[in-house]
Amino acid sequence: MRRMPSAPRGVAAGSGRSATSSVSSFHPNKNITTIEGGALVTADAEVLKTVEQLRFHGIQRNADGEPTCARAGGKYNFSDVSACIGIAQLAQLESFNRRRRELAAARYFELLRGAGWPGSLPERGDQDHSWHIFTVLIDYARFGYTRSTLPAAGAA
Repeated sequence: MRRMPSAPRGVAAGSGRSATSSVSSFHPNKNITTIEGGALVTADAEVLKTVEQLRFHGIQRNADGEPTCARAGGKYNFSDVSACIGIAQLAQLESFNRRRRELAAARYFELLRGAGWPGSLPERGDQDHSWHIFTVLIDYARFGYTRSTLPAAGAA
């Protein structure tokens, strides 16, 4: 699969101005959830045709309206319950992201810096960042730790 470039700020995912397709995961540890599943946004008719074939066991309707198996597929469609959960979560996405930014600033950045954290922290300038994953890079050799000794040092 070819990796698509990220969309510029202010450009809707899948709008066709930068990437032809965009996927999102709605796993419970993400910014919004549908309990399980994801979404595909595409401006590519061939991608859409393939996904529509795959999403329900590879079945498609032929010219007579009869179902036929065009290719091997699976059952990749959302349940109505998952869709309702996702719609309710989407309405709260901005407040969820605002809270994640607050936690990143108040807890992760301030507490880690105040504790003399032996590593570098990501920059805080990006206020659009969703802080789904918070990565802390550690120069183990510089601070005399290894991956296995650092947790014990933090407990001391």
